[in-house]
Amino acid sequence: MKKVKLLEKMLAGMNATKALLAKKGYNFENKSQLFIKPEDSKAVALVVACDLEKSKKLTLHFTQNNEKLGVVPSIALSPWLTCNNKACFECGTCYGLKQKYLSFFKFCYMIENTLLLMNHPKEFKKQVNAYIALTGCRYFRWFENGDFPSNESVKIFDEIAKKNKSVKFLCMTKQYERVNEYLKETNGKYNKNLVLRFSKFSINGVNDVDNPYDVPTTDVIEQKEDLHNGAVLCPGFSSNCGACLKCWMCKKEINFVKH
Repeated sequence: MKKVKLLEKMLAGMNATKALLAKKGYNFENKSQLFIKPEDSKAVALVVACDLEKSKKLTLHFTQNNEKLGVVPSIALSPWLTCNNKACFECGTCYGLKQKYLSFFKFCYMIENTLLLMNHPKEFKKQVNAYIALTGCRYFRWFENGDFPSNESVKIFDEIAKKNKSVKFLCMTKQYERVNEYLKETNGKYNKNLVLRFSKFSINGVNDVDNPYDVPTTDVIEQKEDLHNGAVLCPGFSSNCGACLKCWMCKKEINFVKH
């Protein structure tokens, strides 16, 4: 896979960006004390990605046993490097920007995961397959943060699903075009244990998804009384993904109450 052009631009402008952030009080030498204001997150992502890409060894970081996912493991990607330009982080509602300040370490591991996928796909697949073999997990959630960074990444996730038939992998995505391009190449076929779901931009049922291959969808509703189109309601924080698994098992639309 070719190195993403965005990263080449980032390398060219990194020193200027780093100097600008230093004037705002960011000290990259004292990382344990570094927290990131949401309005600076894109600029910090550029600096961190460049520094990580120059390192000799990148490591994949897995998320597990958090409040949202329960026992289901996940890999978080950087929303700043992967999400659709129309995606929700542009209006400040992204999960990645929920905190007032972002932990530098969480920030870094999302970017490190993204760089492995984008620029070192063989190593990415190797580390995912090793993790699954070690843990014996049966359900997996791709990118609790972030999205497909390229058309090629859809193929990579499908290849991992093919390698691990006993695991059901969930992908919720707003990168419709990237998924549709891959499905066009495969005549709409992909591994059954790869569960794709198109996440709508709308609230309360406006159909704004280009979906020629009838990929299952998710939608956000204002309140549970707005459940529509025979959709299944996510239990939200009264449960967690590991205890529910509806998104993996159900072929109907899933509705999430806005939170």
